Amino acid sequence: MSYNGFSSYPDDAYDGMDAIIAGMVANSVKTLRIPFNPIDVAGSRPYVKGYVDYFLAETPADWLIIVDGNHYYETVPNDANVITRCLDICDSWAADRTLVELVNEPPWGWPFYSKCQTYIDAIRDAGYSHRIVTNKFSPYFDQPLSDFYEPWDVFDDPLDKTWQGIHIYLSQYPPEPGGGTGGYSYQDLLLAALEVTEKLIITEAGAESDEIPFSQEHVDETNDYLAWCGARNIYNNIWLRIDDVNLVGVNGYDDLGGLTFPEPPDEGSYPSTVSLGTLRPWGHNE
Repeated sequence: MSYNGFSSYPDDAYDGMDAIIAGMVANSVKTLRIPFNPIDVAGSRPYVKGYVDYFLAETPADWLIIVDGNHYYETVPNDANVITRCLDICDSWAADRTLVELVNEPPWGWPFYSKCQTYIDAIRDAGYSHRIVTNKFSPYFDQPLSDFYEPWDVFDDPLDKTWQGIHIYLSQYPPEPGGGTGGYSYQDLLLAALEVTEKLIITEAGAESDEIPFSQEHVDETNDYLAWCGARNIYNNIWLRIDDVNLVGVNGYDDLGGLTFPEPPDEGSYPSTVSLGTLRPWGHNE
């Protein structure tokens, strides 16, 4: 099973859902991550449950959807509202095709692991068996990683069905270890993660954090990144905004050579040649 796919919201309602699905077919991917505004935050992505219903009805039985029902952005999440929304997602759609993402990009300094553990406990205590996804906010700019980055850790999930990740945009993270913003790269971040967990789904990745227009350099880096992740069984959802405009639009992915999604090795089958390096306590290669 592959969790590679797109992360997108249908700005053009159900026509937008059709555009997203068509883009997935064209790229041979089977997972959609869909972001929705949290209960306590107004925005441009309202919680339209019909979009999830439509996706599940109009796609094959082996396609999956990750429902990000608490799409905060650098905002402290409201715990009660997060739990309410997560439980509604689990109650609304079956666990075989639906994954629940806990929160999107909480701010630096927010106790990521202890808070997410509370949400996981609430889901499991309610009797739900859905796969759970957690993704950290991407560090960026030139701050030292140790100033604000919480090291990778494990969650206590009695079903062992919790996945982790961190958002990666190639305009911010060159591949060379020690070469990215703040002196680190996506390899530093993800190799550190593999020291802790083999379950990694990056629910937002892409060429540019500012979306379009893309540069050829960063599209090429995105494909190199996808190949690197595929060799390590790391899955990615490529962020697409405004239906599929930055997939097929001018200076979008298709205009600059397209995306190449590798098929990762089977779960539990990891290349023995992968070197994780020597890690500092906060998760930075030396």
